[in-house]
Amino acid sequence: MLRSPQQSVSRRGAEPHTETRSNTVRKALSRKLARAGLLAALSAGTMAVAGGPALAVYYGPPVNNCYGFWYTTDWDQDCNGGGATKAGYYQSIADCTAPQIIDKSIEPYRQVNSVAAYDGPDCAYGIHSIVTRFR
Repeated sequence: MLRSPQQSVSRRGAEPHTETRSNTVRKALSRKLARAGLLAALSAGTMAVAGGPALAVYYGPPVNNCYGFWYTTDWDQDCNGGGATKAGYYQSIADCTAPQIIDKSIEPYRQVNSVAAYDGPDCAYGIHSIVTRFR
């Protein structure tokens, strides 16, 4: 039996059914839009997860204009505007979240007006707080 290009055989049996070209195009377009929507939704979720931690910044109390600040697991020691108001050692201690993880610390020497940022060693699971002391 010869069929026109718009006729196909149903999967259940040999009886032919007719599907118009516009229905075929609509179905194909629907599938493409559904895939595009799914990809967009997954991409948006990935962006939200990837961008989430970087949006939340927490600050420890300042000492002589210097302080510790952290994101999720990464932290630094920095000084505001005019820099350190006294020369000396500034120790910042990060209280790591997991009890089995040892707290991390840095103790750079700063000159008066120092505005350098020092990167602290990361905490594997997160940070509760950071305390900075002048010595």
